[in-house]
Amino acid sequence: KDTGIKAHWYDFQDLESTVDYFEWAIGTSASGSEVMNFTRIGSNVTFSRNMKLTNGQTYFVSVVCFNKAKLQIASSSKGVTVDITAPVTPKADDILVEIVAATLRASWPDFFDSESPMWYYKWAIGTRKCGTQVQAYTNIGLATNSSSVVDFVSGLRYYASIVGRNRAGLSANICSSGSLYDASPPLVGVVRDGAGTTDVDYQVSTSSL
Repeated sequence: KDTGIKAHWYDFQDLESTVDYFEWAIGTSASGSEVMNFTRIGSNVTFSRNMKLTNGQTYFVSVVCFNKAKLQIASSSKGVTVDITAPVTPKADDILVEIVAATLRASWPDFFDSESPMWYYKWAIGTRKCGTQVQAYTNIGLATNSSSVVDFVSGLRYYASIVGRNRAGLSANICSSGSLYDASPPLVGVVRDGAGTTDVDYQVSTSSL
């Protein structure tokens, strides 16, 4: 979310004079206080601050622990990046769907996200666009291709659907165009001798049929 910062800390201790109080700050750099100056908060180990955050920015929480002898020690978080936008999907035409024997194979380019990396992909197979009639969504990690054995029905179109989720938990989906499964040969037609609508048994020309 982009509406505030929450943090908690633990394992600060002092065996001699005990912990007296904490100060905390918010920055855009480790140990920094560019966003909020160090503020005394007593002995609380959980705190939050409502504020407007910037998409794509990484924020750090820093804590200073003071004992009753007024000695201090500081520690900072690893940082959290704000990401409020879903991944950008490739175009539907970029999904390659192949039907080989009894197997449907699908491959696609990586989704793009400038704020947080991709977490995983899920894919499904349906007989309707974006459907799951054949295979429910299946997690395949960060792979951008997969295949499944399918009990195909001749004359039906099959669609691959892909959902990509980023590390912030936001997802986007894309669906392929349909691939027709055709297991029947063409119907037999009629071949006639001659150019007309009736079959010719004899002709006088020796230079053409």
